[in-house]
Amino acid sequence: MEKYQCSVCGYIYDPEKGDPIGGVAPGTPFTALSHTWACPRCNARKDKFYPGVMMREKPSVLARLYFAEDIAYYFIAFILFLSAATLIGIALMHLAKGLTTINILNVVNDVLLVVIILEIFSTVLLYLTERRISLTPFILIGVISSIRRILMVSAMMSVQENMAAEFFARSIKELVVSTGIVIALIAAYYLLSKVLPTAERCVGCLGKERREE
Repeated sequence: MEKYQCSVCGYIYDPEKGDPIGGVAPGTPFTALSHTWACPRCNARKDKFYPGVMMREKPSVLARLYFAEDIAYYFIAFILFLSAATLIGIALMHLAKGLTTINILNVVNDVLLVVIILEIFSTVLLYLTERRISLTPFILIGVISSIRRILMVSAMMSVQENMAAEFFARSIKELVVSTGIVIALIAAYYLLSKVLPTAERCVGCLGKERREE
C-alpha cells in the first residue's frame, strides 16, 4: 500500500500504521479514509495529500499554530458546556420557586440562553471533528436571540400596570425591529440552504469548497 504525504506540513500517512490519533486502524489504505479525515499534525484535508514521499517530514510553524488553535477550541468547548450546565441549574431553581409570571419568564430566558450556548458548542465540536465551520448555527443563534428578546419585552409589557407612553413606544419599536431581524434571518437561512447547501471553510482549503457527499 502506497504512502501519502501532506503538502502542508510534510506528515507521511503510512497505511501499515494507520492514524491512531484519528482512530484509523492499521492496514487502512489512504483512499479508504473518510472525507472528514484530516492530517493529525496540521489538520489539512485529504486533497492536500500526494502519493509518495516528496519532502522531508517535519512539523511546520503552521502545524504548531493549528495545534494551539485546537487546544483553545477544547478549552472553549469545556467552558461552554460548564456554562450550559450552570444555566440549567439556575432555570430549575427559578422553577422551584413557583409558577409565577416572573419565575416562568426567567426559566424561558434561561432555557433559550442554554439553546444559544449549545448551538455555539455544536459549532466548536463541528470544527474539531470535521475541520469546517458552518454558517447555519450562527443564523439560528440570531433567530433564537431575537425571539428571546421579543418574549422578554412582551413579558415586561404584560406585567407593567401603569406603563408610561415613552416606555410603550420604545417597547413597540424594539418588538418591530426584533421581528424584522427574525424574518430577515429566516430568509437568509432559506437562501443559504438553497444556494450553498454544503458550503464550508476547511483548514488547508483556499476559500470555500464543497464537502464531498
